[in-house]
Amino acid sequence: MILHHLLIGPPGSGKTTFAQVLATVVPQPWIVSSDRIRSQLYGDAQIQGAWAEIEAAMGDEIYRAVAQGQTVIYDATNARQAHRLAWLTLMAPLQQSWIAWQMDTSLELCLERNQGRDRIVPPAVIESMANALATHPPSLAEGWHSLIPIQPHEVNPKTIREKLAALTP
Repeated sequence: MILHHLLIGPPGSGKTTFAQVLATVVPQPWIVSSDRIRSQLYGDAQIQGAWAEIEAAMGDEIYRAVAQGQTVIYDATNARQAHRLAWLTLMAPLQQSWIAWQMDTSLELCLERNQGRDRIVPPAVIESMANALATHPPSLAEGWHSLIPIQPHEVNPKTIREKLAALTP
């Protein structure tokens, strides 16, 4: 059984870096990035665009990856519980298992990292997403195979392999 991966965390929490490291650990990785999709659709990742259009494009890409037997790594904030639940409903026809990786990065570090990014996110957006996660944190009850918190210092192949090996099938 292939376990696919969904990342959760505000901008600056390390999701994209984690996705790149995770891709070195899992078999046949396919990273699906909401930033890349927005860039493809609108010419710029900063353009938020129409969520329905973005979600449809991501869904199409994920369905293609699964059909080809690849391991999906879904790199997006997924900070709002309603969005996570809607996403799981969209993915339900695939009958696949998903691991939710929650970036356990402090708001202060997210804001600090944000200042060094090429594409700076308004601090209020980062704070809003951090508050959404604090108010409605991800839980196994949402429908995940596993929910794994990951600290910034744990973003390395060895630790990720250990966390994956500790999962029960």
